[in-house]
Amino acid sequence: MYRVLIHDNLDGPHALAVDPLEAFLFWSDIGKFTKIEVSSLSGSNRKTLVYSNLLLPYSIAADCAFRRLYFIDVGQETVETVSYEGKDRKVLHKMTYSYFFDVAVFKDYLYVTEVVRDELYFFNKSDGKELQKSLSKDGLKYIGVTVFHPDAHNASIRAHCVSYGCEHICVTKKDGATCLCKDGYTLNQDMRTCSLSSEFFHRGLMFSNKSSICIVDIRVVTHFSYNPNCVLKINNTLYIVLDTDDRQIFLANNTAIYSANVDDPQLSRMIELSGTISGLAWDGYDRILYWTENNSGKMWRMSRESETAQVFLEGLENPRDILILPHERLVYWISGRNGSNIESCRMDRSNHHIVLDSADLENPRSLSYDPQSKRIYFLSNSSVGRSYIRSLRLDGSDLVSFVSTDKTLEKLEIYKGHLLVTAKDDQGTLIMSYSIDLSSFTTSGIFENAGNITNIKVFDENFRQNETGPCFDLNGDCEQICISKGKSRICECIFGFKLSANGKTCTSDPIKDNFMLVIDSTHNYIYQINLTDQNVQGINVQGNFPQNGLTYSPVSGQVIWGTDESEISMMFLNGTGKQLLPLPSSDNNNIYTVRLAVDYSTGNIYYTAASGQYYFTTESYIGIVSPDGMHRVLITGLDDPHGLVLYPSKGLLFYTDNAYNSHLGQANMDGSQSAVLLNLENKWPTDLTVDYKSDYLYWIEYWNDRIDYCKLDGTNYNTLTTFRDTSLNGIAFFQDYLFIAAHGHSTNIIQMKISDPNEKAAFASHGELGTIDFITIYSSTVQNRNTFCSVKNGGCSTLCFPVPGGGICGCEDGVELKEGSKTVCSNIPYCPEISKNIIVSTDCSRVNGSKCKFTCAQGYKTKPGVDSVVCNGDRYLPEEACVEIKCPGTFANGKWVNCNFSIGTSCNYTCNYGYTRNEAVSQAECQINGNWKLDNTDALCKPITCPKEFHQGKIVNTCERRIGQKCDYECTGYGYKKNENISKIECMLSGTWTSDTNSLCQQITCPKEIPNGFLLNNSNGQQCSTALGTRCGFSCNNGFAKARNVDSLHCLLDGWAEDLHTLCKVQKVMSSELQSGVHPAAIAVGVIVGVSIIIIITLIIWKRKSILSKFGMKKLQEEVISVPEMQMSTSFGAYDDGVYFHADYDNYIDHLTDSTSRQERRDLARSPKYNNIEPSTKYDSAMAIPRPRTKDN
Repeated sequence: MYRVLIHDNLDGPHALAVDPLEAFLFWSDIGKFTKIEVSSLSGSNRKTLVYSNLLLPYSIAADCAFRRLYFIDVGQETVETVSYEGKDRKVLHKMTYSYFFDVAVFKDYLYVTEVVRDELYFFNKSDGKELQKSLSKDGLKYIGVTVFHPDAHNASIRAHCVSYGCEHICVTKKDGATCLCKDGYTLNQDMRTCSLSSEFFHRGLMFSNKSSICIVDIRVVTHFSYNPNCVLKINNTLYIVLDTDDRQIFLANNTAIYSANVDDPQLSRMIELSGTISGLAWDGYDRILYWTENNSGKMWRMSRESETAQVFLEGLENPRDILILPHERLVYWISGRNGSNIESCRMDRSNHHIVLDSADLENPRSLSYDPQSKRIYFLSNSSVGRSYIRSLRLDGSDLVSFVSTDKTLEKLEIYKGHLLVTAKDDQGTLIMSYSIDLSSFTTSGIFENAGNITNIKVFDENFRQNETGPCFDLNGDCEQICISKGKSRICECIFGFKLSANGKTCTSDPIKDNFMLVIDSTHNYIYQINLTDQNVQGINVQGNFPQNGLTYSPVSGQVIWGTDESEISMMFLNGTGKQLLPLPSSDNNNIYTVRLAVDYSTGNIYYTAASGQYYFTTESYIGIVSPDGMHRVLITGLDDPHGLVLYPSKGLLFYTDNAYNSHLGQANMDGSQSAVLLNLENKWPTDLTVDYKSDYLYWIEYWNDRIDYCKLDGTNYNTLTTFRDTSLNGIAFFQDYLFIAAHGHSTNIIQMKISDPNEKAAFASHGELGTIDFITIYSSTVQNRNTFCSVKNGGCSTLCFPVPGGGICGCEDGVELKEGSKTVCSNIPYCPEISKNIIVSTDCSRVNGSKCKFTCAQGYKTKPGVDSVVCNGDRYLPEEACVEIKCPGTFANGKWVNCNFSIGTSCNYTCNYGYTRNEAVSQAECQINGNWKLDNTDALCKPITCPKEFHQGKIVNTCERRIGQKCDYECTGYGYKKNENISKIECMLSGTWTSDTNSLCQQITCPKEIPNGFLLNNSNGQQCSTALGTRCGFSCNNGFAKARNVDSLHCLLDGWAEDLHTLCKVQKVMSSELQSGVHPAAIAVGVIVGVSIIIIITLIIWKRKSILSKFGMKKLQEEVISVPEMQMSTSFGAYDDGVYFHADYDNYIDHLTDSTSRQERRDLARSPKYNNIEPSTKYDSAMAIPRPRTKDN
């Protein structure tokens, strides 16, 4: 019994390993996306471990004790290891031209078979070193290897399943066991026993013969023979199609179509036909059955639900072998009698056309479609007795023969990337399998007693023939790697790249300085390696695979490599700006670069080249090409030029030449004085590097796997070091070390100290790196340049060549220097000295391509961002380097009227709404400096504002007084207050306020009427003013008399200073005694009062002198004078609580004490305690000195 654990998203399963302790199942898939995956032993918890830079992992071994995998990658010629988590990948051993086949691990040993040399190797599992001599024996082939030893197996792992009681299959888990059922059965709820899930096969190869429908296990293709199980008897079945959704079989003979259930194969006739059936197909999406009739020339279709047939196409010539592509909505069939065409149309009957006509076909039959490659496959038998499997694209292009055999091929079916083909053989009917991806035969089996097979189909309830995985269509929209996760997918990136935020594209982080560039020929990628931390970044070469030579130009910031397409490719480190420089082709062959080098002085690219399919031709040479594609051959007559280095500061180049006259050569960088520096007969010098500090050359001696060296003049020639079983391919020098690209070594790059060649170390030992063929290093600390050529290309129009002592100019092939010129080539036109107001500097050569400093003619200025121009034929680029000077076309709050803004132009202007012209400026003139002849153009238009101040008031400072603004205001004149009916005023377009400003601030007045009395007119007979600060006399009405000794009223801010209600009181009638004379007692009182008054006056005079002396007249004057605009009065008095004086300042009385503030002094005049004030006899408008207060007042 068996169970299929993994069946989806599996293209080419190959290697297999098990860790029973951890309960892991490991396998490799070498299909479209090569990877190593892991799951539990029951097939659950599946995930991808290794997917980047993996080619053909043919064998896997699990180290259970240390949780590591060891695997063979045949494509990379490596033995590698990685952790169970897919991390810490390492290359343990690499052997050039090897074919490692199988691997096993035990304790510290790795046992590896190699089928080219027929040897068994013993490697240390930690570092990949050989622990003992390999085992080999004549005639004995070492293919598979495993280890049997008591220590290699743990018997306790079987204990879980011994007593677990599984009915069918028991697999271990890390902490126990689990039961599985064989295919066709499901696990019951007791998790031990199994029940039949289908009455018949759920996966098998179904075929028909003349009498029966039979089915065999799909594994028949891996067995030598297999007896079919024929389940349905029916004569002359020619065609079979399957509905896996409903587990239905549709079959047809010549005149009828039948159906049957896979689990209960009882025939049911669907339709009887008058024509002869020549093809049958099923559309599982629309659930429609199609068939063709060759004698009627019709194609029919019938819905499975309605079972009503209708003609789909008619008028066809002998239609047969119909093929339905539901996803693409296309129908294909074979037609024709004397010849055969493949025709097609859409499912809506449109676009009926011949895909491939009979001229390209020979007896085609059995059409089948592979959704992964999107190709149609079919069988073809030739007239010479050979059979073919052929394929073409859906549009009929790219017709290829896939398989050629002398067997008679009969029927074709495609299943999971494999072609299943039946063929007749002496032993019986063969079933053969061919891998579509590998384009090779994989395995075969034999049907015994199968009879004459008329048709085959694969029945798999988990497989849809025309469905594809999530990664097969447009790579799942992933830029690099697509990994299927059930019905979904995730995108991943190869080594050196990282996934972008969009989850689809891949990017890298270019290294700007101190890096190594290498070509990984295994994976066709260029990588950057940081010389400091050995971090690796990829460069996406966009399908233009690097093949021959690699260098970097700091002049352009581009990586440069050669291809097999007779061209040099250039690209920025971030993968953009791709540029191709075609190389000149010879009469018979294309040109291929071998090595590349850049002159840091000019950016020119030097290269060694060979022509034809093989080297050793008379057309091999050393050439130069400028970044803009100017070519020149420098040195010819070489056999196989290989290594190349430049020494621009000395004007020299060095190269190696192999084959018949192997030597180390030297020449000037213009190709002159080429000579043999060192004869290397019977040797094979390849790559070359130079140490600019010590002036030594180092090169690879390929035949003997060693590094040789000599001085620049060829002296001191010697061998630095020799490698064992290692093929050397690239070399570079940096900071006293040589970096060597090595094949057949555990690491791809070796770092070796020149002063101690035994000091070797692995550099950038990343398992993901494949074979390194080319290597170059860039560091800004190593800038060997030629001083002549590095400055403006030496003044040369085309090529500047460093030579000893300086440099010279040269031209591309076929072009000479102008007669009498040392810098300009004859095909180079001059640019004028002045062009479109551009005046180039006098040191500019003005030849095509020259870069020049420039100034602009009067009235013009340099365009921002342009600091130089380039001569291009008869003009300079950019042509707009000089632009006309113009004055600004806009200014604040206005616009120019009919103005071209040119220098010397005078322009009028208008102002925007809310602004008015500056009357002092009627026009403005544009000056030569591009500025208007004004102090400030913003002053041309001034905002219209309303007045800030008005009679007795002003606008508050927070308001700008612009048109339309409503502003608050305040009254500043003493004795004025805001109009209670107007809170805010609005500024109008005329610059005036909406309200009469004279009415905004109203004078403060006191009431003109008093209770029981009236105000008296002034001395001039006019009515007394009741304005603030004035005094008015008053009199009481008849019947009333003054209540107090008050003759006038004083108007203050808050009204009359006196209480009006106490001024006049009802007059009392005197007694007759008082009216007739003086009472005798009054005389005595009068005497007493008179004496008292004299005493009081005397005391007052004495007291006043004392107070004034104490307080100080000067201090009093200072206090009074310190009040703004106050004038000192000549009348003042002193009392017990301070000094009182009257001043001519707003009719205020100031009461001064040491602690009295000025505001308190001003408020003092309003106080009721001073309401008995006598008018001054000296000043009519001044305050009188108040009477002294008594204890009662």
